[in-house]
Amino acid sequence: MVAPRQRLDATRRPPSDTGVSRSRSQTPKGQRTREAILQAATEIASTEGLEAVSFGRVAQALGVSKSGLFSHFPTKEALQLALLDRFRTFFVETVVEPSDATPEGLPRLWGLCSSWLRYAETTVSDGGCLFQRVASEYASRPGPIQDLIKELTQVFNGRLQRRIHMALEAGHLKPEVQPLQLAFELQSLMGSANGAFQLFGHPGVFELCRRGLASRLESVMTPEAPPLEGL
Repeated sequence: MVAPRQRLDATRRPPSDTGVSRSRSQTPKGQRTREAILQAATEIASTEGLEAVSFGRVAQALGVSKSGLFSHFPTKEALQLALLDRFRTFFVETVVEPSDATPEGLPRLWGLCSSWLRYAETTVSDGGCLFQRVASEYASRPGPIQDLIKELTQVFNGRLQRRIHMALEAGHLKPEVQPLQLAFELQSLMGSANGAFQLFGHPGVFELCRRGLASRLESVMTPEAPPLEGL
């Protein structure tokens, strides 16, 4: 890993093309209203998909008129982008960064996998991972929303690969391990588990994912590697 404590500050910048009205949203009351709008929109997107997010649905959920939303988000796409940017910050702070405090090498790699699993299991009541739901929804739809999804994918995948490099440098993984290939396999297990949950609604798939991730890592661990915590 090039920088163990690399801060992903870019993930905290709101998209420059959301078209959000700043004057209203910058007041304390405006910020509270904006947050309430985004929370309601997130709940809709998590269970029904991003395309289901509309001014009408959000206004109905909040019990307000649609006109009150336009001063914060002039277009539907602006609302969708702001929603995803809010989620991006949440994802980085909840999934990516917590494992930075774990010991370097394999524990930090497994810590990132475990952080994702904890996150996935806590989203069961919300319909699964919002990011992966939207990624499937917009996979063949180029534009700002797809660009934001690609960015978050690259953030997570890049961190996963750096953790694998760290584990190799620590002598915890066999030298023939290819970081790009292993990261792809680990992320594929995560995506499959979330997709299965969203299709069938059975939270037990995340335990199957945990076992699959652990089995794949154990197959390439060296005798010197510490055991995977929590198994």
